[in-house]
Amino acid sequence: MFALLRQIGDALDRIDLAGWTLTLSGMIVVAVTVITPAYLEARQIEAQCIVLRQAATRTDSHYQNYIAFDQALRRNDPLLLERLAWHHLRMRPAGTDAMETLEDPWLVPSVDQWVAPPSESIMIPAEIKLPDSTLVRLITAEPRPWVLAFGAWLILVGLLINPTVASRDDEEDDAADEDEEAR
Repeated sequence: MFALLRQIGDALDRIDLAGWTLTLSGMIVVAVTVITPAYLEARQIEAQCIVLRQAATRTDSHYQNYIAFDQALRRNDPLLLERLAWHHLRMRPAGTDAMETLEDPWLVPSVDQWVAPPSESIMIPAEIKLPDSTLVRLITAEPRPWVLAFGAWLILVGLLINPTVASRDDEEDDAADEDEEAR
């Protein structure tokens, strides 16, 4: 059993598993440290694009409402004129009954509320929100150069480690050399 474990250990030493593991770990640390800020910036720009699209949609609807309002003014739309008179003067034009269809004339919205109604706040989808974790702060904040240096150190150590197991032939040669020196 121990002979099998020794053979497996010798095989792993021959392929330099420890060195490759350290080198690969260092490369991963360096790659993550270098790529993460650009990735977070791309996510932030994507979130800004979503906000700008929603704001543009809202602005476009307000623009269409203003065009409709302007056209109604030019046509002398009686309902619009009655609403304006009611809202600004709290008066109803003589001989009109359009306001009587409203349940409470005091709740007639202002022109600004009518043309540009208040809209819901702009929401960023949950999948776009930027992560806020200790790892992200470690990679993007002050200790970033230290993390890069640690990754480079892992790569260097991985490249320098080359464990070798003395084979039995080498041990016999060393023992023979020691015997000759002793004589």
